[in-house]
Amino acid sequence: MKNDIKKQSKELVKKCPWLFNTLKGIRIVFFYFQRVNLLKTLYYNFYFFSFKQAFKLPLAVGWNVRFRGTGSIILSASEIHPFMLSFGVLKIDDIESNSDKTYISNWGNLEFQGYAKIHPGAKLWIFEDANITFKGNNTIGARSIVASEEFIEIGFNSGCSWDCEIFDTDFHFLIDVSSGEIYPKKKKVFIGDKVFIGNHVNIGKGTKIPNGSVISSWSKVFGSFTRKGENLLIAGNPAKVVDTGLTMTHAYEEALEAECEQKMKNKQRK
Repeated sequence: MKNDIKKQSKELVKKCPWLFNTLKGIRIVFFYFQRVNLLKTLYYNFYFFSFKQAFKLPLAVGWNVRFRGTGSIILSASEIHPFMLSFGVLKIDDIESNSDKTYISNWGNLEFQGYAKIHPGAKLWIFEDANITFKGNNTIGARSIVASEEFIEIGFNSGCSWDCEIFDTDFHFLIDVSSGEIYPKKKKVFIGDKVFIGNHVNIGKGTKIPNGSVISSWSKVFGSFTRKGENLLIAGNPAKVVDTGLTMTHAYEEALEAECEQKMKNKQRK
């Protein structure tokens, strides 16, 4: 039954693409109208971006978003699209709430090279002369904190789930009581492309995560993992590589179909 409905829908889209695009547009407008503060959206687009960029309204600002600081937000994407950036707007229903306050505390530089979603309750904290760079198609989950005193780079198509912490600083210095040596409190963080960070993960200063990796929930991650190759499964406290050759997929329907086909083949063999 569901397959028949899908086939009919696909045929209707092919015959009447204009109808599909119109209905999709109405749905998007209604969706954003409920969650976007239009006055804030207009104000901050023209406050942060050039007129040429701001005219296309690349930034959608939710009702409970607070901006603090005198830093800059840079949009360096090759193409500018409406609402390609969203702060405190998009959420996971029944898990996240738009009532959670989202804070953008920026005294440095916040750069977006493509699409990005900052979920409700998340906090971006950029100190003076520090930088956070999102390379595109990024997601920061609800109540997560990304704080930089130096430099954090989050690769293309990478993101974190809810209640995560990504810091490039310890905020305080440590001193060796015998030698008197003072250890540096900050070090750059690099998160590669297509990295998925599970909920409640803590990532500390100096961390380097290779492309395609998955970090398991509740892990405490410190140091560089780039020598281990790519597509790593990282887990634990302290975190270590527990498996290789694995990566995250969002192709749920294709994965489920492949799983069903495999089960059918196994039954036929029996």
